[in-house]
Amino acid sequence: MKVLVTGGRGFIGARLVDHMFSAGADVRVLDDGSRGTAQLPQGIEVVEGDVRDGEVARVACRGVDVVAHFAAVQGTRNFYEKPDIVLDVNLRGVLNLAQACADEHVGRLVFASSSEVYGIPTTFPTPESEPLVIPDPTNPRWSYSASKIAGELVVIHNARRHDFEYVVLRYHNVYGPAMGLDHVVPQFIQRLVTGQEFVVQGDGTQRRAYCYVDDVLGPTAKALSANEAANAIYNVGNPAEEYSVAELIRVLERVIGRRIAARYTPFDQAGTSRRLPDVARAERVLGLNPCVGLEEGLRRTYDWYASHLE
Repeated sequence: MKVLVTGGRGFIGARLVDHMFSAGADVRVLDDGSRGTAQLPQGIEVVEGDVRDGEVARVACRGVDVVAHFAAVQGTRNFYEKPDIVLDVNLRGVLNLAQACADEHVGRLVFASSSEVYGIPTTFPTPESEPLVIPDPTNPRWSYSASKIAGELVVIHNARRHDFEYVVLRYHNVYGPAMGLDHVVPQFIQRLVTGQEFVVQGDGTQRRAYCYVDDVLGPTAKALSANEAANAIYNVGNPAEEYSVAELIRVLERVIGRRIAARYTPFDQAGTSRRLPDVARAERVLGLNPCVGLEEGLRRTYDWYASHLE
């Protein structure tokens, strides 16, 4: 099987490349180096380019059996500060990849979506049937979720029209080493490592279910190849590891062995108060079975950042 991973130098993408390559897959990467700098194994074919370039997308998809589309701009800081770039990269990218899959007769397109598509969910744990909502189009916070909702539509309906398979994976709060500095977990760790004031937006009651990155690799790999996984949407996460922000900070205290003096500040524009996935479908079809608890996952993540931050 020949696999193309877009964003293959990024956080999840790079780990998926290693995972698939180690399993014997023929892997190609499309990446422009703008958001990820991971070192890839020798023997990986790399196409340097931007997913917003349709010809680059077609070249990258040529001769490929399955595409895993991870190339995107994400991170809460980017949602607020660069919503136009988030939308441009994410929408143009998925449109180009879907068309390239049709033109180059790719068998399956796996789309990395997000829990953000649920907006402000009302059912917990949240199933894949929950309505997808953009609560306020004037709030830049929702630029990323809008791009992922539209991306799912692009993938599903191009697949149906052009007769290739699709899989949509809605990742929920995946964290781990080398995920950049645009997310809550690495931002907290950066403040601890560098001695910055530990400022927290919100009142600490916001709840998320955290999933360590290694736990999503097997299910993602199965989504690339398993016949029974085709043409469906899956939540991917770890509902057993749900914590409030205040509780997350307490776990970090155990990891570093000292108290954290957090200062809470109001949100500029608030998001949702809770995300908790129903992962029954992914457990049944993709073999999802998270095993890394939050304290162990944060310890691994903290140790990585402590050795890479000045």
